[in-house]
Amino acid sequence: MLDAARFYEKRNEGLGWRFLRAVGDAETRIARNPRTFPLLEGEFRRCIVRGFPYSLLFRFDDDGVLVVAVANQRRRPGYWRRRVRRHA
Repeated sequence: MLDAARFYEKRNEGLGWRFLRAVGDAETRIARNPRTFPLLEGEFRRCIVRGFPYSLLFRFDDDGVLVVAVANQRRRPGYWRRRVRRHA
């Protein structure tokens, strides 16, 4: 996430901060009602980051929400699955 923000900031001053705010907005939407987001695979859901080609991939239970990736939708599809196996 921070690498992406740096990339955007280098391209256009202020764009990195807009990206981070959009990610924060996505987190807020997830926290409000995580069940509204579509299932991606198994128990994992996806929330699109508005205005950027990124998604937050997450799961939730009674203990809270676990975001496993802030994933670029155009690169390395499915890379986040390795993270899930390490934290299972």
